[in-house]
Amino acid sequence: MSAPTSGNADVNARPKTKKSWWKPITLETDQCAVWTVGGISLVACRTDFGWKCAVRRIDAIGDLTTAGICRKVPEPPAPDEELDWQIFTFKGESDTIRAVPRTTDRAVVFKPDGTLILPPGEDVRLTLDSPPTIEIRAGKKESALLDHASEVLSETWFGTSTTDGECCYSSTYPLLIGDPPEQYPVDRIHTDVRIVNKSALPLRIPRLRIPLPNLAVYAGTGGALWTESVQLISEGDWPRASIEIRKWPPKHAGNATRVSEQRVIRSRGLTRAFGELMRALPGSSDD
Repeated sequence: MSAPTSGNADVNARPKTKKSWWKPITLETDQCAVWTVGGISLVACRTDFGWKCAVRRIDAIGDLTTAGICRKVPEPPAPDEELDWQIFTFKGESDTIRAVPRTTDRAVVFKPDGTLILPPGEDVRLTLDSPPTIEIRAGKKESALLDHASEVLSETWFGTSTTDGECCYSSTYPLLIGDPPEQYPVDRIHTDVRIVNKSALPLRIPRLRIPLPNLAVYAGTGGALWTESVQLISEGDWPRASIEIRKWPPKHAGNATRVSEQRVIRSRGLTRAFGELMRALPGSSDD
């Protein structure tokens, strides 16, 4: 590898994106890797005793189709960089490292531009985006070094009362309705959700909670990241719904490959969790 033009590596440089930025890379001693995903830059340097890693906040890249970057640099960042290094020691040889995109560690609440109303017998397809959490793994055993959110999300309460519910994250991304777009940002995780109303009443959906920790992450066409598709079916017993988590992302994700496992083992509690904020329209009862 050629030497840099300046005395130290520039962690702010914007090289051409590598679409498979989550794949393992091999580093020599004193060589570093830099991942730029969304609003963070992660730095990992191989040392004589193991690894040292750091995270810094940056301005998010404007071109969201090239927002996932991995590159090697031949030396650590400049000494005057204010980085909070974390040092990890390993016995034996440990020369491989990778950044693993994972779902958030809490459920995420999504909001349409206005209340979404689904008439009886209708269905709707949604595309929901969420920021990945980046986990740095090193060595043959892929030991986890860091686990850092690529974007800081605000918290919101989801439940029927202040005592019955849970603390979730609130999505900052728009909820897309209908046909999928031609391109997907590579610094987000996309979830395809289909809602089917088989009941005799309209459904009013002001917000939608998705338990992302229960979903795995896949890499699809063009470097886009996906979870398994999710289907919710209302048959009249709201706020509950029939929930199905498919085995794969949607077809338009392309030939998807799993890159990380789900954080939480799925349970029967998903039925209640998905359906709590879907309600029949006020006054639309048989009274």
